[in-house]
Amino acid sequence: MCKKFNLNCTQNKHKKGLNPKTDCHYEEELYVKGCTAVWSKGLVSSPGSKVSAPEQRETIACYTIDNPIKNAAFVDFHVDLKNTMLIDALNSQIEDTKKNIKIEDNTEHVKSEIMPSILLIDSKCMRVYAADGREYITSLPFQVKKVWPMKFGVLFEKDPTPILHSSLLPVSFLKHNETQNSTFSRSKASSHHLSAKLRAESISGYDQDCPLPTCFSISHPLDDVNPILMKSPSQGLQYYNDGDLQIIFVSSDPSIILLYDWKLGTHSLWKIRKAFRDECLSVCSNMNVTYNQSCDFGRSPSHSIGKSSWLGSPLHSKKQPKTPKMSRQNSTIASIFQQQGLTPHSSFGHSSVSTMANSIPAPPSLPLYPDICIDHIFTDSQVLRRDKIERPSDTKAFLHTDLVGHEYLCYMVKVEGVSKLQIMRLKKSHTHGQNKMNIIVGWVSSVLAKDAVVLDHLKMMALIDETGNIILQSGNNFVGKIHVGGVLARLIDSPYTKRSTFQSPFPRRSSLLPTRCDNTTFDDSALHLLSPVPHSSVSRLERKESLGIRGLCDAAGDRLSVSFESGQLYRIALPPVVCSPLLSRSCDALAAALPKDLTMQVLIKWYGVRNAPGTQDLTPDQEWEMFSELMLSLIGYDVDKLGQKHSDEETEVLPKKQRTSNDGSQDDWEHMIHSKFHEGINHSLTNLLNLPSLEVDSKHKRAEEEKPIQFNSNALLFPYMVHLFYTFHLLYEDMKLNTLLENDLKRLAKLLYQISKDICLDKYVDHYWLDFPTDYSFVAECESQIGEEVLKRLVQPSYFSAEPPNIYAYLNSVLKDVDEGCYPYISQVNDMSKNIIEIMSAAGCGRGSGVRILNVAGGEGGAMASSTPRVATSTAPSVPHAAAVLLACERGLTLRDIDNFPPAIALMIITIFSRCKLDPPVDWPLAAYSLVMREDLALQAGIQHKIKSTDEYLETLALEVLEKETAFTQNDNNLEEVSHKADEEITGLEHMGTKLLTLLYPKDQRMSEVYSLLQSSRPVTVNLTQRPEVSDHDFIEEQEKYLYALGTRTMALPVGRGMVTLRTLACPPTDSLTLPKLCVSGRGPPPRCNTINLNASDTSPQCLLWPTFHNGVAAGLAVVPMTGSSIDSNWIVYNRPRGTQDMSTEHAGFLLALGLNGHLKDMPYMILFDYFIKSHQMISIGLLLGLTATFRGTMDVLATKMVSIHLEALLPPSSVEMDIHHGVLVAALLGVGLLYQRSAHAHYAQVLLREIGKPPGPEMENCVEREGYALAAGLALGCVCLRAGDQPHVANMAPALRTYMLGGDRRGFNGSQKDKYKQGSFAVREGSTVNLDVTAPGATLALGLIYMKTNNPAVAEWLQPPTTAYMLDFVRPDLLMLRIIARGLVLWDSIEPTEEWVENQVPATIKPYCFVKPTEENIDYEAMNQAYCNIIAGACFALGLRFAGSGDEEARDTTLYFASRLASAWSRAPEHTGASTLETCCCVCLLAAGCIMAGRGDIAVMRLCRRLRARTAASRSNSTPTHAAHPPLTHGAQMAVHCALGLLFLGGGRATLGSTPDAVAALLTAFFPKFPTHTEDNRYHLQAFRHLYVLAVEYRLVLPRDIDTGKLCYAHIQVVDLNGLAKELKAPCLIPELDALKEVKINDPRYWPMSFHRDRNWDQLKTFLEYTWCIDIKQRAGCLSYANDPQGFLTMLGQTLTLDKSNIWSAKPDNIELFTNDARVQNFIKHYLAKDNRDEPIGANICADCLVFKKKRSSVKTSGLINKGCVCRKYTKEEQELLQNLSVVTYECVVNDVLRALPIWTTFLTIIKAMRTSPSSYHMWQMKLLLSQTEALSRRGCSEMKVDDVDSEPLVSHEFTLAVKQRIALLFDKWELKILPFLRKYLGMPSSRTINSCQEDVKRILASFLMYHELRRNLLRDSGFDTSELGLVMCEKAALSGDAASTRFDAVIAVIDRGLRHSVEVSRGLCPRLVLDCARGWTRDTDLLAAGLVLLGQ
Repeated sequence: MCKKFNLNCTQNKHKKGLNPKTDCHYEEELYVKGCTAVWSKGLVSSPGSKVSAPEQRETIACYTIDNPIKNAAFVDFHVDLKNTMLIDALNSQIEDTKKNIKIEDNTEHVKSEIMPSILLIDSKCMRVYAADGREYITSLPFQVKKVWPMKFGVLFEKDPTPILHSSLLPVSFLKHNETQNSTFSRSKASSHHLSAKLRAESISGYDQDCPLPTCFSISHPLDDVNPILMKSPSQGLQYYNDGDLQIIFVSSDPSIILLYDWKLGTHSLWKIRKAFRDECLSVCSNMNVTYNQSCDFGRSPSHSIGKSSWLGSPLHSKKQPKTPKMSRQNSTIASIFQQQGLTPHSSFGHSSVSTMANSIPAPPSLPLYPDICIDHIFTDSQVLRRDKIERPSDTKAFLHTDLVGHEYLCYMVKVEGVSKLQIMRLKKSHTHGQNKMNIIVGWVSSVLAKDAVVLDHLKMMALIDETGNIILQSGNNFVGKIHVGGVLARLIDSPYTKRSTFQSPFPRRSSLLPTRCDNTTFDDSALHLLSPVPHSSVSRLERKESLGIRGLCDAAGDRLSVSFESGQLYRIALPPVVCSPLLSRSCDALAAALPKDLTMQVLIKWYGVRNAPGTQDLTPDQEWEMFSELMLSLIGYDVDKLGQKHSDEETEVLPKKQRTSNDGSQDDWEHMIHSKFHEGINHSLTNLLNLPSLEVDSKHKRAEEEKPIQFNSNALLFPYMVHLFYTFHLLYEDMKLNTLLENDLKRLAKLLYQISKDICLDKYVDHYWLDFPTDYSFVAECESQIGEEVLKRLVQPSYFSAEPPNIYAYLNSVLKDVDEGCYPYISQVNDMSKNIIEIMSAAGCGRGSGVRILNVAGGEGGAMASSTPRVATSTAPSVPHAAAVLLACERGLTLRDIDNFPPAIALMIITIFSRCKLDPPVDWPLAAYSLVMREDLALQAGIQHKIKSTDEYLETLALEVLEKETAFTQNDNNLEEVSHKADEEITGLEHMGTKLLTLLYPKDQRMSEVYSLLQSSRPVTVNLTQRPEVSDHDFIEEQEKYLYALGTRTMALPVGRGMVTLRTLACPPTDSLTLPKLCVSGRGPPPRCNTINLNASDTSPQCLLWPTFHNGVAAGLAVVPMTGSSIDSNWIVYNRPRGTQDMSTEHAGFLLALGLNGHLKDMPYMILFDYFIKSHQMISIGLLLGLTATFRGTMDVLATKMVSIHLEALLPPSSVEMDIHHGVLVAALLGVGLLYQRSAHAHYAQVLLREIGKPPGPEMENCVEREGYALAAGLALGCVCLRAGDQPHVANMAPALRTYMLGGDRRGFNGSQKDKYKQGSFAVREGSTVNLDVTAPGATLALGLIYMKTNNPAVAEWLQPPTTAYMLDFVRPDLLMLRIIARGLVLWDSIEPTEEWVENQVPATIKPYCFVKPTEENIDYEAMNQAYCNIIAGACFALGLRFAGSGDEEARDTTLYFASRLASAWSRAPEHTGASTLETCCCVCLLAAGCIMAGRGDIAVMRLCRRLRARTAASRSNSTPTHAAHPPLTHGAQMAVHCALGLLFLGGGRATLGSTPDAVAALLTAFFPKFPTHTEDNRYHLQAFRHLYVLAVEYRLVLPRDIDTGKLCYAHIQVVDLNGLAKELKAPCLIPELDALKEVKINDPRYWPMSFHRDRNWDQLKTFLEYTWCIDIKQRAGCLSYANDPQGFLTMLGQTLTLDKSNIWSAKPDNIELFTNDARVQNFIKHYLAKDNRDEPIGANICADCLVFKKKRSSVKTSGLINKGCVCRKYTKEEQELLQNLSVVTYECVVNDVLRALPIWTTFLTIIKAMRTSPSSYHMWQMKLLLSQTEALSRRGCSEMKVDDVDSEPLVSHEFTLAVKQRIALLFDKWELKILPFLRKYLGMPSSRTINSCQEDVKRILASFLMYHELRRNLLRDSGFDTSELGLVMCEKAALSGDAASTRFDAVIAVIDRGLRHSVEVSRGLCPRLVLDCARGWTRDTDLLAAGLVLLGQ
């Protein structure tokens, strides 16, 4: 069985910017057959026409499922709409006070993202296929009867048949939904509680009287289905639980639902809305129930917590009405749901069915909160007892909007076998005081119809009447019948129409007409053509036979399918109401000017005329001619007679009429011989054929001409003649603002000219004649064809103006600041005029300018309803223009619309917009930035809403990587190298060859050196030569020793490599991560290159354990998710190795790295449990540290439990003792500090304090590596109480910490395990005092962190180093370093980046004995030197922490000075201090320098790192005796050196370190100045802590990118700190910490500025920096990028050219190219501006004609002849002038960086060229507006004060505009002699010449001249001049000599002077010009004539 569901063509209407053709005329079909659904778009077949090409249907997708499809639909789901009631319930039950979720009363106003989808439902499940590719499969708990898409998702109508018919269930229970009769209108329940209204008579477990809900809703595919509520005034609130109610129709806009009650036989209309919170809580009041943790309330990763799972409210029993709340187990409705297999709050795929009461599963723990409620609107009082539904058309319903905008709800009803269409009128009303729309039902009527469909695009509906005809109807108005060509002809029994072969089922629109017809036998009733004449019911009753049409279906737009009784289905397309834009706007004007009933009649008549028999493929001219004739006939004209009155220039277009006969008549002959064609060809044809001349009946012709035109004053639109005329005139003026409608303008002017002439509107007649002087005859006096009596009956509306509104003239007055009042505006008629006037008014142009809104509704001519006055301007020059831009944005104006404006107006608008280009506000919308041509800011505004959603933002960034350069973009050569590498050759640094690093370090190879220094996956070269005396065995041992020395360094490399590659590798979620190998083997020198391995006897089995761990950490730190903010846990498990022990160790480091980057947040509990039960030491360490780092500072309960299990101090005394590795204990202890960081938690602080001084205990394992445990406890305590020294419970710990640091009696151990430590240790004897070697490091650092930045003098005094030699003996030297570090933390503000400050930390008693030759025996020089070195190193380390990531060069130089000094001392005489001390102190200073210059790639620090890393045992063995070998570095020192190297290039140059308290604590933990002596050393510091520096990393790289090219670029930026100090930097660069900055802005002369301010868009900058994303910037004109012009020489040349104003007149293409690298401009210059250059290759600038000739002759071997270059003619003078002007405007537009103005000025040049031959009023108005704009800008520039050199000039120089003005003046001088006699005639002076007799070019010139000087007709005659005398004077002037001419000129002045006395109006205009012209003393004839004309013009 084949079905078609919801054939719809408007599925994408919520998207903007679609092709109108795709959005309006395409069909979208979902075709279903069996198990397959096919989704397709397009038209089945559409033949080509004059305006469109043929179309075909395109298949989008095909879906095939297992079971037959029962329901299918297009559905719009909501992605982020949450059920806040459920969240509220969950939080209240689990007592979660942290999640403060704002509960909305109603979420209908919340904007949510729409997910267009296709919904398929079979008997088992629901399948959703979203348009973006996502798929969902969900089980349904019941059988779905029908699916109804709605505004908030989808409604499911439940099938009353249960899922399973179990024999154990009562029959009455199985059928209870079918037998219920408790409708909303008859229910009598009156209980105070809503639950009782659900017939809650809880008699037994199978209460058959309790109805279940029968309609449910979901808003997202992963939501649980929820019942819906019904709310009516009579019955209040209840569930939709009535089985007698059936859904007939559901609509999204408006959101309504139509229901039918089978018991009552009534239809009711309801409004669909979101349920309110109070309603949900009233039906689901049982909140105090236990939270069931087994329920899964989650959604997909892309969908947040959503709707509650299954089930309704608990019910109250009438037997216990006083019980407020019942258990859900006793709920009757719950029992029934369970027995039907409805398992609430469970997975949809596992619903269970219980057949016995005692086997009912556990009930749900939460109620079902309804999401949708329907409000009652209307119930039809008419009772309609529907017949049993037999086919889908019996319940068909649809929304219909008629031709005038009235809305109807139509639905089919079949009663007693008779089908009819019920039409329900819908009205909308606003609630008083609220912004809510209510729906009201007006009336209900019915029409007999077998079937009906709605045609949305036609605003009609098609019906099948009782005779089987298809008729069209709009609302209740009959439109006409439809004849389907090619289909009905075969079905009608008529010998004249029946055909032997049937046509193709393609859509046909033309009627089928016979060639001959017999009137006696032909019956055309079945072919009743589309006609506005209503058909009578009598004719329908006479014809009883049917045409065999069974129904109509699948209507979409203007297409529908016709189904016949024979089973055939045909797709037909109905003709549109209008095709051309002019007709569309004219219909809108009709609707605005006429009452709606008249508009309906006119449109119906027009549809009948437009689609009369004949071809429907009309040209726009033919279509308009038909429309204008219809309008004239409806006004009252006799159109047939009117056509004979038209002038000869007009063409005749006869209206289509039905041909009644093929035989000719006498009238046809008469018509032909009187036609214009006969008049033109009669004489020549008779002469040619030698025939006697045919005499036309002149009497007949004269009689017709003299016969007056009959005007019907009783016509339909005669009372509204002036209304229509004025409305169409405003439309005419509005169409002038679109240059694409020039042809339509001429058509409309023809109609308006005819009407204005007949109703004697002289000024309107002149207005149209001036616009089109050659198309209409000039009328000196209006000769109306309408009688005076008829004219007197015309009604003029009050808003009618005798002066024709002229949009150009009004805008010209606005520019001149002349108050012309308000411009008339009618809604939907001249909207563009209103928008432009208001935009200019908002920009501060004009005085009192605005629009006057005319109330013409109903055609009664209401007065002015309201007006929009001029926007008040502000004092700041940019504020009005910013307001204008926002106004244009609100009105939907785009740059594409501006391209269609006339050039002067487009230039006017762009000038306003360009004034905001330099510094637009930061809170503008995207469209506003696009208008001011700031694409860079528009791009930022576009992603602003995505920034709020991290996943969406990162997904956007991932897509941009494919199109533009980013921080991850690889160099092209690097991509090829990486692609050819095998997994064994991967070093982990291949992806670092990015274009960003090329920008950061373009001139050196430092990055290549870093890669070679840090790679650890390739064998090292053992470059030893075997001496002759050395045996092979000894040489192999020597090679192994050499390899071991190098291996010590190799095993220290991964930590540094992790720093460099931090978050640089974008990993797809579908790929596994390949870890680089840690290679400690070697290779011999070439040519043998033999492999050398370490000797197993010399190395420990565990020597590679921690290096492998570090290697895994380095690989994991590089990973960054490609999409989303975090890595999915499934991907982590996917990368879990299943192999050797080493792989597990690497995976342990991998887990730590993921945790440090925050990717373990979503790790499921069971996966964590699976990791921990393996009891793998490294896995536990990595996972504990990673988990606590992810949840740092959150005090997460789950993470706390994980850590507490591993710490006996956090376990109760009775807990089972577990065997946990010491390293895991240390990691767990520090994890507590991370979890509770800065919380100052009293309990955990006390526990950690006790753990610092924890005694060794009797067990042996508690005695090993106690130092590292105590240090971890101290660091954890410092993290928990970070900067919390002012809190009392923290301050009380200071004495205990002082004791642990300085020594004293041991405190009693009083922890939870105190009984265990009552007995002392058998291995360590410590006595009663504190063991400072264990407790001092942790306590010292804990004190420093607790009192950090407090400047506490007491604590600082405790941390002061000893000042005497005696006291120095009691302190271990390395503890002095820790004291100085802690003291620096306390006295944070006193740290200075100078050598003096560092030296001042050393006591004066120590300095004299440091690094000197021992001379005194009683001085321990070694102790003094060790103390000095440690104090210096500690001070440098504190300096590094203070200035971490700052890039302070003074601090760097200070630390490097001491590092170099210690390194040299270490090399010269290490015996005075100790090599290990010097090594450690030197590495600490180097680390401090690395912290300061983190991420900046400093060369000085890198050199020292290279020098130190070369000190290996291998280099020592190769040293010569003459050169003293440097002492080799231990493994820990190598690790420190490579850490410093890694810090320099942290994150590939994208990251640096922060100096916040949290960051300082992390750095102190990671770089603790006690480095491991070998790879297994964890005694003092756990090696896993070395990676905690990640917690201090900050991303502060500003990365600019050119928005036009999409490439990374350089740009200067300016950072302003909180004190207002500005600093210039060159990006890409690292900026200071954001907490210390107030503003960051792009401040580069080559790029447009962009700023980020702390108070406005600071969060946006943070997001850009956090993800190292690019800031798109826009390059200025005249500037090249720093890559193309590093020194700025070319840019300086371009700027030099702009300084010389005269350079504009000699602009050359070569100069223009300096200003831009835009390919469009360069191509324009190449093809249009490039001149012939002899230096160019031959044929480089060949013309088009020669190029074609060359191609034709290419096959001929005459290359010598062809390649001689262009042989065509050279440019003429005019062409050269045009080329020069084009160069000038191109130069100006490029220099001013307004390329949008280039097409505008090109149009101006075209206008100037066209004015020489064929000027027009349009050309003149553009010139006038251009000159007015230039004058206005000049006037405003003089009045405004320039601020910061802001240029207020127009986009093109004032000089060029004056040149244009002069060119116009020259044209006028050239024209004056031609137009003089006609000008005199027009101005009212006597003249023998008539304007109509002149040539067409003279008419154009005259009209242009009059338009330019704004001269009205009969100006001189109306002003009181003696025109005869003045005319005589001017006519005789030409024959006079010079002296006589001067005398005659005086006579002219006298005549004008006498006229001035009679006209004050003329005097105002003439006096100033008269005085000026008289002062010039013109004497020549031509000058005198010109003077007279100018005087008249003024």
